[in-house]
Amino acid sequence: MEKLQHYNWSNGEVGNSITVNDGGAFSVTASTGGGCSFTKQIDVPKSPENYMWIFPTGCYTDCIRKGNYLIGPLLPLQNWSWNNNGQSVSSGSGFESPFTLYSNGNYSMTINTGTCDLDSGVLSFSNNRCGDCEIKGVKIEDFKKVEAPYCAFTQTLVIFSNSLQPFQATISDPLNHVLIIPGTFTLNYGPNVIQITMIPQSPFMGGTTTLRIHGQIPEKEGMIDCEYMFPIKIPYCENEQYRKNNVEDTDNTNTAISKNCTLYPNPASGTVQVKYDLVVSNATVELYDLMGRLLSQKALVGAQGTATLNISTYVAGVYMVAIRNENQILYQQKLIIK
Repeated sequence: MEKLQHYNWSNGEVGNSITVNDGGAFSVTASTGGGCSFTKQIDVPKSPENYMWIFPTGCYTDCIRKGNYLIGPLLPLQNWSWNNNGQSVSSGSGFESPFTLYSNGNYSMTINTGTCDLDSGVLSFSNNRCGDCEIKGVKIEDFKKVEAPYCAFTQTLVIFSNSLQPFQATISDPLNHVLIIPGTFTLNYGPNVIQITMIPQSPFMGGTTTLRIHGQIPEKEGMIDCEYMFPIKIPYCENEQYRKNNVEDTDNTNTAISKNCTLYPNPASGTVQVKYDLVVSNATVELYDLMGRLLSQKALVGAQGTATLNISTYVAGVYMVAIRNENQILYQQKLIIK
């Protein structure tokens, strides 16, 4: 019997064995010097981290009245469990809806993909007494489209504070429809002119969302949490002539230009995988810093697949990953490099 001499793998490597950093379908073609060959596919289990959204860890204090929640798995699972202080408080299989944090405790999530298990880090959550931030209103000025290779808008807010004491405040989108920069500022008594940049996150590419201003103000008993919520309309990304007054409230997502895209792991270091399922086949995946500078670019093969980005040379921080087809943005999402 003639001895096998050559092994060619679907990821471009050669040899009778390879090392892979993530799961998926790999095929190998083995051939002899006489011209005979055969091909076999090997399915390597994916890391359970691919099934999780970013799970918050560390200590977190917030208002009990707002019904804070944790986002469930990204994909259906064989088994999942929400845990509080090490004990399961909710479990099941398939998809899981967001889990509401009703009480204080140390929360975590356990998942099983059918092959591998994963325990998340621990979130130490505590409710706190909440009050108003003495904010009497927010005036929304005109939007301006940012001249960037990804979709972004600048927005001037006039925030009216009645608090005699200046206080530090954060602004965020609880639904993660937009990334907001900067996320922290100081509010003084009277009108405060704050300019922010909002970067929509796929699949939300325009519509109405709700922003949250959160801070702590001094009282006789110490510091008290306070918050102010207000709706805001985000222009649609596909519209080159951005519009302020004509955003449809009934449609909070863009026309389907990508079937499904996933960025994992996130946060990441070393490499990050971009899984894509598009309606076009000639697209590129691009990595940008928040100044809009192109850091890397790779052509995608076909309309479906997985691309690997090498991020080992970039400093820790927030970046943008965009999938583009000529001048059209098909997908964009923030990437946290740790």
